[in-house]
Amino acid sequence: VHSPSDHGTSFCSRVYAQLMARFDSAGALRCLMDATDSDFYVFGGTIRRTILSDYRSGDLDIMVPNGDQRAFIALDTLGVPWKENSQGHRRYRWNTLQLDIFSPKDFYEGFDSVDEALRFFDLEINAVAVHLKSHSVRNPFGVSLDKNSHKLKVNWDRWLHRTMTDVDITILAIRLARIMYEAPTLTLCGGDIDRIEAHIVTRISRVNWERVCDRYPLGKDSFIQEFHAIISGRVPKLILPSMGNSIDHLRA
Repeated sequence: VHSPSDHGTSFCSRVYAQLMARFDSAGALRCLMDATDSDFYVFGGTIRRTILSDYRSGDLDIMVPNGDQRAFIALDTLGVPWKENSQGHRRYRWNTLQLDIFSPKDFYEGFDSVDEALRFFDLEINAVAVHLKSHSVRNPFGVSLDKNSHKLKVNWDRWLHRTMTDVDITILAIRLARIMYEAPTLTLCGGDIDRIEAHIVTRISRVNWERVCDRYPLGKDSFIQEFHAIISGRVPKLILPSMGNSIDHLRA
């Protein structure tokens, strides 16, 4: 779904303002826009935070069209350091900003276009992307861009895909838990909760936790317990002995 409408343009402006409000992301964005004539797509946490009107800073995720090397050349010319992330994509470090860049052909089994790649993202909200050059929104699942919309939907075509191992599933579950914990207004629909309980938790329980310990060092049993609580909207309260109060209000 391409949205060059007034509503889509307004959302693009919100995303742009979100990025330009931070010193590091503004610098990285200007570099990429100059190098590529703004022909790239912003997705991920920046989009989620914009939808939720959450103005905290975070990582920047960029997708470039297949065969377009201009963004990589620009960053390499500047000497911006990078290393491969767990998926083999380049993860640059622009001062404090973590900047991930890849093209559709390098995403999992490879895709011919940005739109096809977005349809394989783990959550429908994560598949929303903004193309800065055309001021348009890619929104393959029709996610509401209204800041009052807090429904989160799982993309089951990704989670239950034949290529997904138990470790892959567990990594997605840890990511889902983090997203929901850090944005407590997000809620899963009942159908997704039921399917997670029926199909996902069993696969998590089979994982050798050493494979994912760096993502959740507290262990498998602790994660499964917390995961149950988070997806059902019962986020555990942490009591600080020095304060004697819940810190829930700090995450509100």
